[in-house]
Amino acid sequence: MKTTISFIFLFLIITNAIAKPTVLGGFQKSIYYDEQVMVFSSPAWAPEVKFHINAPSAVTFDPHKKVMLIFFALPNGNTTENTIGNTDLTGADWHYDIQHIGAQTRYLRTKITDANVVVCYVESNQMAWNRWRSKYPDSTIKTLVDSVRNIFKAFDTRVTLNSHSGGGYFIFGYLNSVSEIPSFIDRISFLDSNYGYDETFNYGKKLSKWLKSSSSNRLCVLAYNDSVALYNGKPVVSATGGTWYRSKKMVDYLKRDFNFKTTIDTDFWKYTAKNNRIEFILKTNPEKAILHTIQVERNGFIQSILSGTKFEEKGYKYYPLSGQTRAYTPLIQPNLTYVGAQFGPRRVNAVTGSAFMEKIKDMTYLQREPLILQEIKSGNTPDFCKSFVDVTFHYNGHVCKIQVMPDYIAIGSNDDFCRIPVSPETAQEIADYFGCSLPTTRIVDSVSKAAMYRIAPITHKPVGNGNELVGMFILHNQEIEQALAAVGTGWDRTTSIVDGLKKDIVITNRLKTEIGKVAIYGWYKPDGTFIQQLYLGHVHWYMDYSHGIRLVNSLVMLDGKPATIRQILNDKELYPLLSSETGVMDQPNYIY
Repeated sequence: MKTTISFIFLFLIITNAIAKPTVLGGFQKSIYYDEQVMVFSSPAWAPEVKFHINAPSAVTFDPHKKVMLIFFALPNGNTTENTIGNTDLTGADWHYDIQHIGAQTRYLRTKITDANVVVCYVESNQMAWNRWRSKYPDSTIKTLVDSVRNIFKAFDTRVTLNSHSGGGYFIFGYLNSVSEIPSFIDRISFLDSNYGYDETFNYGKKLSKWLKSSSSNRLCVLAYNDSVALYNGKPVVSATGGTWYRSKKMVDYLKRDFNFKTTIDTDFWKYTAKNNRIEFILKTNPEKAILHTIQVERNGFIQSILSGTKFEEKGYKYYPLSGQTRAYTPLIQPNLTYVGAQFGPRRVNAVTGSAFMEKIKDMTYLQREPLILQEIKSGNTPDFCKSFVDVTFHYNGHVCKIQVMPDYIAIGSNDDFCRIPVSPETAQEIADYFGCSLPTTRIVDSVSKAAMYRIAPITHKPVGNGNELVGMFILHNQEIEQALAAVGTGWDRTTSIVDGLKKDIVITNRLKTEIGKVAIYGWYKPDGTFIQQLYLGHVHWYMDYSHGIRLVNSLVMLDGKPATIRQILNDKELYPLLSSETGVMDQPNYIY
């Protein structure tokens, strides 16, 4: 019996150790730590909002655990890059050294082992959520939260609403948009950000009902006595306009329904209830200083997530008054979070690939191209168009790692899609929109060699203009899928490069002199030969079933540091890394 149990235990350990990586659709590998990121801006359901979602890496993300999805609404005047923080730019701009939500998130992941900690930074174009709300209805914030949560619909996802400074208006906008706080929200935290608390909007009533509804729901409020704070000898806020006053108002309301324990000393006023599920920590301010950002810097974000849990102030302290004030210092990244390819999630009600192809079946090139562009920009593509794969290049002692789309641009869902040829101008606009580049011939060669799976090219002899019609695009896609089915099952389209599918639209130095042409190249056979030499014999609007768009992330890692494809192709010493042509490529794109 013991032998059997030991065998089962060993089997479970081995199975877990070789578990398949969880590559999240639309996410790219971060250049820092074990993380994957998704960045996109201004989707139709959240205009003038920039999203940056940071999740554990594909290896460390555990699909069997719940997702702790934290919405962090940015403070006024701060970018997402400021909020994430880094070490190299703190001397040039103090904004990079006041929050460090990136490093504090990494610290949280060392403590919270029963969930996948995911942070979604939400930044308004106005860099002030109260100004954004004056332009858009609060219902948009509810749609925003629901849409991002839908990205993780395959997992048990719980939501935290968190904010700093003016980001609190994001949370109050959400509270305005719901009659009662949904059950999937299990934590709300204000990091000196509850300026907008107003009992006339029933915020207290909604929070109280929500806190009563589940023993797992938690409220954390961190603030300081800003009512006495001075800047150049003048008050920062009015006696009733700051978070000190608003926090006390919140406590007074919640005291109607909960029994609070109050602890007051020279440093803090603390109000706690329900075993710290409700926690207010208010910092005194005898020096009349501005402590607005220091509360966050001194482990404030960590405290806002761990308050009321068994991890609270274990291994760290909130707002330590001396000694090591930052528990997360070793986890601060050296520089900006560089993100190249930026793809948003596919809309829930987006048209399927087959339905879209039927819609454009009888359209002319000029009629269908804007519709194709619109669908792709909206995110209506399968996951293999959003999850890139590494390919490494070597030249003269330099190492360049790039990320390529494992397949070709398609429209539709994972289960119903169609690869679709487009003009080079549309291909370039797609690449530019998503922070990508079109490939060079050398990149095409290397991608073919790195392919995990390949099929023999499927060709059709031209009959009139039949190869240029949408019907042939559909047929060729079906033939490709049949050939890939013969490769077998069990492989992942998002992590495995497939080759032999189509010719690539490429960039080349010849585009500068051969104006108005499309450059095509490649279409490798299983024996390593290819069908198409670099060819610019077609006018730019010509396309047939054999043309494909395989995007390359514009961001690359050159000798371990971030760079762009354009920078490398423009460098007279480095361009051979990514180009087989002679001379720098100072126009690595089509003009549209």
